[in-house]
Amino acid sequence: MNLRRVWAVAHKEWREIVRDRVYFLLAFILPPVLMLVFGYGVTQEVENVPFALLDEDRSALSRDYAHHYISSRYFDYRGQLTGLRDADRLLADGRIVVVLVIPARFGEELTAGRRVVIQTLIDGTFTARGRTVLGYVESINAAAAGELQARAVMRRLGIGPAQAEVLLQPVRVEARYLYNQELKSIWGVAPAMIMFILILTAPLLAALSVVREKETGAIYNVYASTISRAEYLAGKLAPSVLISFLNGMVLWLM
Repeated sequence: MNLRRVWAVAHKEWREIVRDRVYFLLAFILPPVLMLVFGYGVTQEVENVPFALLDEDRSALSRDYAHHYISSRYFDYRGQLTGLRDADRLLADGRIVVVLVIPARFGEELTAGRRVVIQTLIDGTFTARGRTVLGYVESINAAAAGELQARAVMRRLGIGPAQAEVLLQPVRVEARYLYNQELKSIWGVAPAMIMFILILTAPLLAALSVVREKETGAIYNVYASTISRAEYLAGKLAPSVLISFLNGMVLWLM
């Protein structure tokens, strides 16, 4: 293999990539854009879900129950509603995703020891997000119901919070997530995107270069020259390897 021939092809290829706007964008701008779109834009976390509250009871117990949702980092409280018509309008406009409806006599029914049904309206346009939001609602409701049960047991038996918790939940599971304790998808998606982008861009540049030379007729100069196939391919791929190395460093820093 003649290194002078390889260098000549690589030098020509590099000059074309730097001078051509489309090539330059594909080589240096496309990889960071893909990282931003797929690494940071396409996230799997469902947080700060906009929700509104329709409290028809307006008692101390209903405010305590609603506070579990308002204080959660998974929900973004957007205010009180006056009726179900407002809820339907806001859900249809996409301004909110969840509406929590606390019925009248909520506190009275709980004080009397009777079960109360809470209505939750969830926007099901995106099914994955809807299922996740439903899981949040069920978890927060279970926590609130557990606090109410603990208070009832404490009043009836005259015991402390710790003893009431043991009676209500004798077996407790404490889960710890290793290597990604916050369960942020960005920590798994972004490193994988580096390899995916590098695998995508280098062959794309080389393929486009060969196709353009064939369309313009410049490939016949290669046919008529004494350069071998291996030298031609090595010269074509050398700038792509260098660009991939630079892009890898930029993506790693991102």
